[in-house]
Amino acid sequence: VDVRESKRKRALALGADSAVPPDALEGPARVVLDFVGNDDSLAAAAKIVEKTGVVVQIGEAGGTIPFGMETAPQESWITTSIWGSLGDLDTVLEYARNGSIDWQVETLPPADANQALARVREGSVEGRIVLTPWFRHSRSGRSGFGVARPSPPPPLVRPGRQRAFWG
Repeated sequence: VDVRESKRKRALALGADSAVPPDALEGPARVVLDFVGNDDSLAAAAKIVEKTGVVVQIGEAGGTIPFGMETAPQESWITTSIWGSLGDLDTVLEYARNGSIDWQVETLPPADANQALARVREGSVEGRIVLTPWFRHSRSGRSGFGVARPSPPPPLVRPGRQRAFWG
């Protein structure tokens, strides 16, 4: 579910069974994973979750949902999940290293943080923007997507620390 057609098309290209705008949601759903976490997405999740179902808020967009007997079906659960285990993180990083993840990442220098934030707010970012102080950057839009490749660290960063991160 996404408000932007480009995101729905990407979901379908990556193998999703269906991709619909929020107003086309049909319920009830046993489990709802909210990767946005704003007021609208949480309200939609509470609206379609089934009785005894669960809504898991993963996104951190600062949304809230009213609590009460009429805000979600009886005996439904609303919970959060921010991170997995360190083992999960190791697994995801290994997938990234070996190219198993089809992701879109645009790297930018920290000096472009305000521009990046403006693009996120206007919804024009496909994938993710990562601010990286010493990586090669691509300012050419789509051509910058892919795995960020480390450049040599600046002199004040100990190489051992970088090796520990990228392992």
